[in-house]
Amino acid sequence: MSSLQETRPSFISEGGTDYFTDKLSAELRVAIYTFLSSDSAYAKRSHERSNKQSVTAILATNRKLYTEAVDTFYKTEILRLSVEQLRDCLKCQDFRTQARHVQIVELRRDVAHARLHASLSDLLSLPQIKKVEMLSDSLAAPTAGSTSELAYHYPATVREVVSRWRLGQVTCVDIGRYQLNGDFASVEIIHSGIMRLWPHVASTPEAYDALQETKRIRDEWQLGGSATNVAGWIGRTSLRLWVGLLQVYWDRFQGKVSLSAEDYQMMNHFVLT
Repeated sequence: MSSLQETRPSFISEGGTDYFTDKLSAELRVAIYTFLSSDSAYAKRSHERSNKQSVTAILATNRKLYTEAVDTFYKTEILRLSVEQLRDCLKCQDFRTQARHVQIVELRRDVAHARLHASLSDLLSLPQIKKVEMLSDSLAAPTAGSTSELAYHYPATVREVVSRWRLGQVTCVDIGRYQLNGDFASVEIIHSGIMRLWPHVASTPEAYDALQETKRIRDEWQLGGSATNVAGWIGRTSLRLWVGLLQVYWDRFQGKVSLSAEDYQMMNHFVLT
């Protein structure tokens, strides 16, 4: 009981739940629940402390507050779960009746494709579910038979993930966003990092010179010569710069621009890395 009291929001601990429910209108209480949920765009099932502690703490205060707050929680939160956590949540009645937006953020290499398919099918059948997404920047697809822990952490392309877990065909529908076909056509695979950063790329000025930017960083940081993979390394410091360097290489490939021998060597290393 003491641990619950420690995690209660201050306005519950100081005034008591009777004051909170009797003195505040239902509309104001819902506004408070919504405010607590707005600290972050998503919630994840974890034993670690996070900035979602207030809203989950109020759910643990008592049954009355739980009943009031849980609907707001599911309406406003994106639930980020591993496949194993999703299987546990699917056993919870509140989750089954109220879950709306779920993102799968971890897919362990030992999860059988049949188990994943069953979990996705069950999730898509829930009455309130609006959106199911898999975050490709959190997934990995190890080679068959691999026992290395590094294989689990090694990033994979969307098509590698889809192939490994037999999810059918996939179509790229937008920058960083993919749509599955067939039985899981309602499931999207997204790269949240690219989607978050792409507006900066889209707003790149016409006069932006990615090659000159790379040289400037190389000189300012006193990095190695062009014979190293310096361009590849620098390109990872900015999505705008990385896309710009790809455009430079593509323009050179199509004969639209000419590069000096040094620049050409540097761009070749960029593509190779």
